[in-house]
Amino acid sequence: MFGFFRKKNNKASVTTDDKLWIESNFIWLISTFGLDRLKNKPFILPKSNIFPYKNLNDEEQFEKLLIQLCGYIEIKLDDIRINIFDDINTKQWSEWKPKLHREDINLNNRDREEDKKRYSIKLAKSNLNNPQHLTTILVHEIMSEKLIVGSYVEKNQNDWDAVIDLACIFFGFGVFMSNSIVLTNEIWLDKKFYLPSQLLSYSNALLCYITKSDYKIYIQEFNEFTNDLFKNDCEYLFNTNDTELYQEKIVECEYIYKYRKVIDDCIESRNYSEAIKASKILVELDPLNISFLFDLAYTYLQNKNYIDAINVYTKAIDIDQLNDYHYSFRGYCKLQLGDIENAYWDIKTSFEMNPDYSYHWRNMGAYYLKLKEYNKALEHFNKAYEIDPQTDLINFYFAITYSSLREIEKARMYNIKSIDKNENNDSTFVY
Repeated sequence: MFGFFRKKNNKASVTTDDKLWIESNFIWLISTFGLDRLKNKPFILPKSNIFPYKNLNDEEQFEKLLIQLCGYIEIKLDDIRINIFDDINTKQWSEWKPKLHREDINLNNRDREEDKKRYSIKLAKSNLNNPQHLTTILVHEIMSEKLIVGSYVEKNQNDWDAVIDLACIFFGFGVFMSNSIVLTNEIWLDKKFYLPSQLLSYSNALLCYITKSDYKIYIQEFNEFTNDLFKNDCEYLFNTNDTELYQEKIVECEYIYKYRKVIDDCIESRNYSEAIKASKILVELDPLNISFLFDLAYTYLQNKNYIDAINVYTKAIDIDQLNDYHYSFRGYCKLQLGDIENAYWDIKTSFEMNPDYSYHWRNMGAYYLKLKEYNKALEHFNKAYEIDPQTDLINFYFAITYSSLREIEKARMYNIKSIDKNENNDSTFVY
């Protein structure tokens, strides 16, 4: 995928294929996360007034850095767990969780703590002695949590590590990423693949270009191995305007982001009728866009417009027959309408395509629940919970199943959890 050789002056430092890969992913990033945070300042700089930490071996300072980075990337600190490698010879680990959350655990939220799956970041203690390199590693790992757990990217896609690095640049950490790539003599564990210098350079230059930033004031922020590449790519873009990210495309991407945010906010507030309206606007913009169709089908499902949802899932399957999610949730909608046999074949198809997705297990459990095969239902719900305790409605379905099995105490416990998590169930089930 990557071209590693720099070209002559007045040309981009990347190959044509690499250039298109970067630009297409930037289009996706702008449409997904918006550009407002970077319009006035494309880079978060490794300055002491921004990162005033003199000793990251000190747990309090390390925690402050972690909180700061989670804030930049817009992710909750309690989604993160840190494992520090103490001794490279004995291979001893010490698990560390932020004090803030250790102190907040009490009897009222203990069940939620047990349910929570945290993303584990593994570090060697030697990383703590190089703040800029440590920050780069943490940013990459936190971004992994944001994109993978948030289902923005799939871990099995060929370029997922590279996309994560590109997202780190998009969120402002391009200087950190570029300056850390040459640090090859440090000891660390679980270091991920970093983009080569040429792709880092062009990505940073492109970020300056689309935010209309004065790149000249940032050249000195890059180290001696990357500043010439960055300068060359900035000059190329600003002189030629040779990019897929022309002004009209950026406006379109921000338009998409605006309506996606409306959809997310409406789903969060359960205003599904408005979410459907916003989803329809995006589908009208691009009727073949699988992501837009997914949003529309999902909002129909949440609004219990199951026939409409089935029609949209069917259209999505016609476009992409390899997407297991659409089969699974088309089957789930069919279950709600009592079309049991066809629901089974859809959910079974999703299983054959991807047996490791918690919602396929949950949906098959719902199928067995419809058949009143409660032990089989419970087996599938347990597997869904094992894969992801945050699977939507899992506590609701546990409550129904245990109630049907006359295990009233367990049913009551899961019903309390379901209410506590504010699960959006479609039942009048009571005890």
